[in-house]
Amino acid sequence: NFCFAGSFPVSYAARAQQQDANTLQFSNSGAAGWVDARLLWQGRTYRAAALAPQGVLRIDLREGMSAETAAERLAAARLRWGQAGLLVPLQLTLLAANARQALGWLFVSIPVTQVPQ
Repeated sequence: NFCFAGSFPVSYAARAQQQDANTLQFSNSGAAGWVDARLLWQGRTYRAAALAPQGVLRIDLREGMSAETAAERLAAARLRWGQAGLLVPLQLTLLAANARQALGWLFVSIPVTQVPQ
């Protein structure tokens, strides 16, 4: 096990907007891109493909799955209803002697706005 306290050189900024009952628009509002991740919303998880800075991804809410991993279940438990979350795998190769066994996640909570009707 590894416990870390301090600054980690990672920065993510995201926005989410519910377009309609079946669509969540998710955007990378930061200056850096990110790798494939998991998006959590209303107790379900969704694949969030790698996204360039200022990129936009539309999530079909009918394609959600139950949280499968311990990391997904823990992240989902920390979200308030109506709040989305992004669970991003960290690249720990610089921190671990045996990088293939090193696994870590960054969890970012994302406020969700509604499209005015």
